[in-house]
Amino acid sequence: MTKIKTLHSYDVSPPANSVPAAPLLLNFFDIPWLLCRPMQRLFFYDFPQSLPSFVQTTLPLLVRSLTLCLRRFFPFAASLVLPPAPPEKPRILYSDGDSLSLTAAESSADFAELVSDEAREATLIHHLVPQLPPPRSSNGACVRPLMAIQVTLFPNKGICIGVQFLHVAADGRSFNHFMKSWASIHRSGGDWTFVDSDDAGPFTDRQVIKDLNGLEPTLLKDWWTCVGSSPSPMQTEALLAVGDKVRATFVLGKAHIDGLKAQVLSQLKNDDVDLGSKPIHLSTFVVMCAFVWVCMIKSKEKEHEHHDQSSSEGGNRAFSFCFVADCRGRLEYSIPSTYFGNCLGIYFLSKKRKTLLGIGGISHAVRAIGRTVDRGGGLRGAEGWIRDWKVYDNRELVTVAGSPRLKVYDTDFGWGKPTKNHVVQIDVSGAIALAESRDGDGGVEVRLALTRGCMEKFVCLRSDHNRSCHFRVYVVYIISHRFQFSLYFWGCNNSGPCTLSYLPSLVKSSPLHRRTRAMDIKILHRYDVSPPASSVPATALPLTLFDIPFLPCCPVQRLFFYDFPQSPSSFSRTTLPLLVRSLSLCLRRFFPFAASLVLPLAPPLKPHILYSDGDSLSLTAAESVADFTELVGDEAREATLIHPLLPHLPPPQESDGARVGPLMAIQVTLFPNKGICIGVQFLHVVADGWSFNHFMKSWASTHKFGGLTTSVDSDDSSPFHDRGVIKDPNGLESIFLKDWWSSVGASSSPTEALLAVGDKVRATFALGKAHIEGLKAQVFSQVENEDIDSELEPIHLSTFVVTCAFVWVCMTKSKEKEHELCDQSSSESIEDKLCYFCFLADCRDRLEYSIPTTYFGNFVGIHCLSEKRNVLLGKRGIPYAARAIAKRVKEVRTGGGLRGMEGWIRDRKVIDQEDLVIVAGSPRLKVYDTDFGWGRPMNSHVVHIDSFGAFSLAESRKGDGGVEVGLALTRVCMEKFASLFEKGLKSFMSP
Repeated sequence: MTKIKTLHSYDVSPPANSVPAAPLLLNFFDIPWLLCRPMQRLFFYDFPQSLPSFVQTTLPLLVRSLTLCLRRFFPFAASLVLPPAPPEKPRILYSDGDSLSLTAAESSADFAELVSDEAREATLIHHLVPQLPPPRSSNGACVRPLMAIQVTLFPNKGICIGVQFLHVAADGRSFNHFMKSWASIHRSGGDWTFVDSDDAGPFTDRQVIKDLNGLEPTLLKDWWTCVGSSPSPMQTEALLAVGDKVRATFVLGKAHIDGLKAQVLSQLKNDDVDLGSKPIHLSTFVVMCAFVWVCMIKSKEKEHEHHDQSSSEGGNRAFSFCFVADCRGRLEYSIPSTYFGNCLGIYFLSKKRKTLLGIGGISHAVRAIGRTVDRGGGLRGAEGWIRDWKVYDNRELVTVAGSPRLKVYDTDFGWGKPTKNHVVQIDVSGAIALAESRDGDGGVEVRLALTRGCMEKFVCLRSDHNRSCHFRVYVVYIISHRFQFSLYFWGCNNSGPCTLSYLPSLVKSSPLHRRTRAMDIKILHRYDVSPPASSVPATALPLTLFDIPFLPCCPVQRLFFYDFPQSPSSFSRTTLPLLVRSLSLCLRRFFPFAASLVLPLAPPLKPHILYSDGDSLSLTAAESVADFTELVGDEAREATLIHPLLPHLPPPQESDGARVGPLMAIQVTLFPNKGICIGVQFLHVVADGWSFNHFMKSWASTHKFGGLTTSVDSDDSSPFHDRGVIKDPNGLESIFLKDWWSSVGASSSPTEALLAVGDKVRATFALGKAHIEGLKAQVFSQVENEDIDSELEPIHLSTFVVTCAFVWVCMTKSKEKEHELCDQSSSESIEDKLCYFCFLADCRDRLEYSIPTTYFGNFVGIHCLSEKRNVLLGKRGIPYAARAIAKRVKEVRTGGGLRGMEGWIRDRKVIDQEDLVIVAGSPRLKVYDTDFGWGRPMNSHVVHIDSFGAFSLAESRKGDGGVEVGLALTRVCMEKFASLFEKGLKSFMSP
């Protein structure tokens, strides 16, 4: 995506004391739009200007003229207030000083490309749409801003004005009235007298709307019903699920439209379509909508065939169409033409698929739309405006945005007519956008966004249906999830059908691409998620003595499974956008995860973490048809089954004499109508388990509260990023850096943690509280009765100690056959063979100086111990292992957590990896408290243990004080381990 530079942000209000505080109650015309996505418009102007000139002259005048305009259009500076429960009603509230956000920005994108009609990636223009500030909570109500504006300069090329607003504030006619008024005031130089003398001011008195049929209570009831059943009833992030769509503009001149009308009228007669007693009025709107609707359906035929395979409807499947009509001149009573707000009727219709796909499809569509227009009557069917929307939305609904009557190309700020106007929200909604032709020839512009395959079919269908029309040449460059580059060339002439040439895709070879294909997972979309613009200053974080030892480590890999049945469409429209938005807000505080790790190529330069404004982490949305129940189960299964659920973390790339790489990647995978999995991969050098879980719970909490910034800002447990709090009195940083530089040349890339899994299976084993107490009692009895180290003071047999001892011994015994094979090729005595055990301990409360509990980074000590293998395999293996681990835990507590720390990197190379067991995770991290609003996770997997001899620990998901143990072993070893584990549990419960 094109980088955009924010120049300044303004909060623009009406002139002080020029507008009295005023609540505007929502009427029955407004209420249905509470559930609507924001409206997003872009106005491009060919107005070459330098950056200094823009900042010194154009921008100040834009702000001043907007201020004057808001004196009359003050609702756009107001807030939408959504009460928590009935009988309170939603309303718009303006208070003196309220403002809307205006952002001034600069873009280096190709202006000529963005204003052309040629098809291109839909996302190319998204950076020009302003962010609508998030809602906040006030006195139990949800308060939302209604509008945001962004003015983007393309130096020496042009200007784009982007607007995002909530439809509940105003319909298209009211919005265009506002835009033309602002433009007119700006064009006049911001003259007060011009404002006052203009008698076409908006009429904001909502009482002029009469509810003769009692529609307001009905629609409010339906709205409250929708709010209660939806996690995010108002879609405030409309651009997050675009996928691989391309958008294009098709222009039909007046002559072409008249030819289309004649062709349709002939078809209606020849096909013997029942015209009834009253002829259908073949308006430009009717024939254009019918023509485009049928072409869109046919362009998606392959997608529909795939759907039909799992449906019994087939050709009887209904396709829906929706349009709105201005009611200002269609009611029994008079409404001023400048009425400000919503005054639209919403009209639905549907036709069977086989009818629309047949030879007379367009004529049938014309008849259906024309009849609906003729008998609309303003409020016909108004009682079902919300209920019907939910019904029709499940029927392949196509809607219409905009209208040629709005005359958007008359919006002149003094720079001439707009070069281009885009309706951006159609990229998500699948709607058709209509506008008058910019050429002023009575023609119409049709804009739409489709997947590349559907767009290809759409263009050819248009030519097949109307060969007399001239179409422009389209060149489409598509990068699909960074794997694919395609080139299409579309064109047709007046004398023949549309021609299509296609250059085969060039698929880039990458581990992610190969893995995705092999593991049968469908990638839906990829996002680069950043903290909100300008919310985090550029920051360099040095690596401390606690971070450096984790430089050689493989990435940490976590999966969180949730039982949250959801359809793909609901996931894309509601859950995914909110996940992205809440992640963005969360990264404002946890920005290091969006930063990069910078590894210099040679000393004395030091590795560090660097964040720059606009840095991002990759979030992949995917869909899987795997067996969700199997993946969340505790039973043994192939370890590789869950690997497709992990995101790809790209390796570092060389840049300016250093290797620079991302620190985190996330993947959200939907299992349709079953559940969701959130997979995270990150480098341990950026954060320990405590910091990572702090991040996950903050993200989950932000999501749970609907992405409210107040839920983020009010949290007093913000991460502490100041690395200066770490003291290094023993010069350990220099020792670690020297050892790290010594190991860099021989170490392999730490970013491929799942390459050596082999035929391992993974399983989860649970120890209840009663099992753990029985284990403690048994170990304590053996320690006392068998006089193990009786000269030492009693040991503290914590849950951690006895669980680790039990699992360590079971793992060692399960690998006995493997050890025997290894011993045959070794000269070392079997009795002298050592088995190693390694665990991490949080040092936040174990040092001589104080460290904030929310310190972000690594703050764990690495502690290793060993025991002879024959001791662990003996009858008293568990008590000996418990004694060894307990002793080291006590040394950590009394020695301040840094005992033996100088060897943290060197010792790793000495230890025999075949006989090393490591603990990942801890019950104290409370991973099952990570609730995104979907309840507690069904399961949580630590995936990187699949590659080496580790096991994971977590609290029991049942909340009963127990412990969960996850591990991956070869199938033979797993069978042996399970037998030993089960036998042990029974012995613990024996009297």
